[in-house]
Amino acid sequence: MNINYKYPLYPWVKDWSQYYVYQWHLVEHGPPYYLNFNFGPASVRKTLEQIKRIDNVTRGIPKVILLCGWQQFVEGKVSWDVQFPSFATTDKSFIDDSIGPTANDAIRWLMTEAKKYNTQVSFHLDFALVQEHSNLWQEYFDLDLLCKDSNGKIKSYGYWEGRVNLQKEFDAGLFQRRMADFFNTFPEVLETGCVHNDWNCVEESPWHGYTVDDDVAALKRNIAWLRETYGVDTFGEQVAMGRTEYDYGIQPLALSFTSFQPRPNGANVSKIHIDHMKVPAYISCGGHGGEYEKDFCTPGYLLYSNDVLLFGGTNQGEFGYHYTNDENNPEYGNNLFRDLCYTTLPWYYLNRLLRVFYDINLQSVTFSENVKSFVDENGKVCITKDGHNIRQGNDIFIPELWKTSREIMAWSDDGYENKSWKLPEDWFEVTSVDLYNNKLEGISFRETLPVSDECLILSLDKRDGVIIVPRGANPNDTGELLPPSGTAEFVHTGAAKPNSAPGIADVKIIGGELGKEFELHQIIDVNAGDDTVCVSIYMIDEKHKKCQVILDVIDVYSNNRIGESKLLNNYENGIYVTYKITGHVRFRLTRFHYDHFGRGDGLNESGPPSVTDIFIDKV
Repeated sequence: MNINYKYPLYPWVKDWSQYYVYQWHLVEHGPPYYLNFNFGPASVRKTLEQIKRIDNVTRGIPKVILLCGWQQFVEGKVSWDVQFPSFATTDKSFIDDSIGPTANDAIRWLMTEAKKYNTQVSFHLDFALVQEHSNLWQEYFDLDLLCKDSNGKIKSYGYWEGRVNLQKEFDAGLFQRRMADFFNTFPEVLETGCVHNDWNCVEESPWHGYTVDDDVAALKRNIAWLRETYGVDTFGEQVAMGRTEYDYGIQPLALSFTSFQPRPNGANVSKIHIDHMKVPAYISCGGHGGEYEKDFCTPGYLLYSNDVLLFGGTNQGEFGYHYTNDENNPEYGNNLFRDLCYTTLPWYYLNRLLRVFYDINLQSVTFSENVKSFVDENGKVCITKDGHNIRQGNDIFIPELWKTSREIMAWSDDGYENKSWKLPEDWFEVTSVDLYNNKLEGISFRETLPVSDECLILSLDKRDGVIIVPRGANPNDTGELLPPSGTAEFVHTGAAKPNSAPGIADVKIIGGELGKEFELHQIIDVNAGDDTVCVSIYMIDEKHKKCQVILDVIDVYSNNRIGESKLLNNYENGIYVTYKITGHVRFRLTRFHYDHFGRGDGLNESGPPSVTDIFIDKV
C-alpha cells in the first residue's frame, strides 16, 4: 500500500519541548487497570482546583493537561477508553447546572478556566482501539473495519475487544467523521494545538491482507490529515511502539520517551533506543510514564537511565500526581516540587541549548553556552554552567527560563549546610535574595540571605526546596513579555550568488565553525541592530552525502520560531537561502537524519552538513 502524506510535519504548532505535558484522570470506575485513584464521581471544579495547585508548584510553566475518563461510564469497565472509537460521548455525571445543561458544557468550562493557570486542555484519545459497548461497535462490525486474524476472527487487544483497520476506516471516511464530531464537541482543542494518541502500537489484519507496514503508513496518514485539516499536532504514548523506527518528524512528543526498563513484575518490554544526538528536543521530545510514576519518589528507585538524565526528560505526571491526591497528605506538594526539579526543570533548561558532543564512554554531554552534564566519580548526574554546578546529584539550583522575571528553583533530597551556589550572570548586581517556600497553596516567605561574590550560601533540610528571587522582587510578578528580538521574512532559494556588504551586521556561529561539518545542529546569530538587511546562507553538498537540513529562524530571547522554516535537500550544486531580517535573530540549522527522499521508513546516516558561507547585504 502506498499512502502519501507530507513529511516531515515539522515545524510543529508549538515548541512542545517548552511545555510541561501531563495526563489527568477525571474519574476511575470499576476494577483498576493500573491504580485505583479513588476520585469518586469527579467534579470538574475539583479538577480545576488541582490544575491551580499544580500551577502554583510549577511556578507558571506553560502546561498541557490531557484529560482521561470523560466518556460515558460502563459498570465494571475502566473509564478512560470506555467508548472508543467514539470520542464524543461525555458522561452525564459531569453536568453542573451552574455551568450549563450538558456535560460537555462542564468540560468546556474547565478548558476555558484552566487557561487562567497557564494550562491548556486536550484529551487522551486512541485512534485504533474499539470497545464492544461503544455506540460505534455495530457500524464498524458491519462495515468490516476491525482487524481479523487469518481465520476471520476479530483480534482482541488486552481489555479492548477490537482493533480498527486504519486503512479501511479512513477509506470509508469514518476516521474523518469521528474526528469532526470530536472537534465540534470540543473546539477549544484547536487553540490547545494537540491531541494525544495513546497506545500508538501497530497491528496487522491477515484476513484483509493488511500488514504492519500498512498500519504504520495508515497511522502516519491519519496524523498528517489531522495536521492539515485541523492544524493540531498528535502526541503518542511511545516513541515507536511495536516497530523499528522513530515517529520522528510525525509526532513531536511521546509521554514515554525513555528506554523501557524491566517492569517490576519481571516482564520486559522492547523499545527503541533513542540516540539523543540525532533527535533534538524541539523536533522530538518527551518523558516517562507507566507504572514507574508512582515509584518516582521512592528512595533508591532509579526511574531514569543516565543518558536520559544527561539530556533531560520530563515527567508525565499521570501516576505521580494521582497516587498522592489526598489533599491532607503533606507530601503531595513536596512530591510535585521534587518531580519538577529532577525532571522537567533541567529538561526545559537543556532543551534551550544546542547538543554539541556526547562522550558515551565518559557519560558526558557538552552543550552550547558552556553547559555540561556528566556522571561524576560518585555516580551522580551533574550539570555545570561555566564550570559551576547547577545540579549535583540530588541537589538542584536551576533558573526557571520560562519566566521573564528572575527566579531560581532549589531542591535537595538529603539536605546540606552552607553550600555555595553561583548565581546566573544576569544576577550580577544582586546583593541579597529572598527565599520562599513552594507549596500547593502558593509561596510563602522564608528568609533573606546575603550574596557575596555573586554566590549564595544556602542550607536546606532533607526533602526541602525553595524559590529564590532578588531581594524585594515580587515573586508573583510574571514580568513583562519581552518584545521579539527581530523579524524574518523568507525571500527565496536560488543558485545565484548574492551581493554582500561587510560590516553591516554582527555575525556569530554557535555550536561549530563556518565551513565545518556539524553533527546535529548549529546556530548563526545575526544582529543587524536597527537596520533591515538580507541574509543569504550558502550550503553545498559537494561530496553527495545526501544531506538534509531543517532551517528555522528563532527569537534570541524565547527560542520561538519567527520566520518560515525550510527543509533543504538536493543541493549538490549549492543553494543560497535568503531572508530579509530586522533586529537580532538566529538561524538554527538542524541535520535531519531521515533518508534523502523524506520517506518515514527509518533513520539512516545522511551525511553531516556544513554552512559554507554567509552573505549580508543592504535592502
